[in-house]
Amino acid sequence: MLPVSCTNDQKDNYTDFPIHPEAINPQHFSDRIAKGVTSLTYKVETPFPASELIKFIEDSMTGKGFTRYVMELHQPPAFIWTDFNSQTGKWEEASSIPARYFTSWANETENEVIWIVIDYASVYKTEDWEKTAHVMMQSASLSQFKEEMETLKKLTYNH
Repeated sequence: MLPVSCTNDQKDNYTDFPIHPEAINPQHFSDRIAKGVTSLTYKVETPFPASELIKFIEDSMTGKGFTRYVMELHQPPAFIWTDFNSQTGKWEEASSIPARYFTSWANETENEVIWIVIDYASVYKTEDWEKTAHVMMQSASLSQFKEEMETLKKLTYNH
């Protein structure tokens, strides 16, 4: 996921994630990847390309006042299924598994950004990995996230 740290002027907790009704073993984490970042993981047994799961997430996010948020400098590309091609060193559009779907959402009013990854990958070492979507969500302060992305952009483009 993306590195981000958050200050104490943000909301105490970002836990209003869209949890699919058939979610298996949802787990919440706070401050796991960075201070102030809240995370949620769960699995859903659904065939690739998880169209119903994606629609559920999109409907939930727009219903909560979020809009799609395109993150600069981010790989893989957002809102399409992709897979990393180790020969080219790039993320490429995927039509079969293994594959990853990345989305990000922002709510300016609530000062919140949520990024979501849906993964079908053999690294999960389960028998049913081909039929199980692994969902990972993370939330942080939008204003702090934008500041850190600007800093990262400057470091990336100003050698």
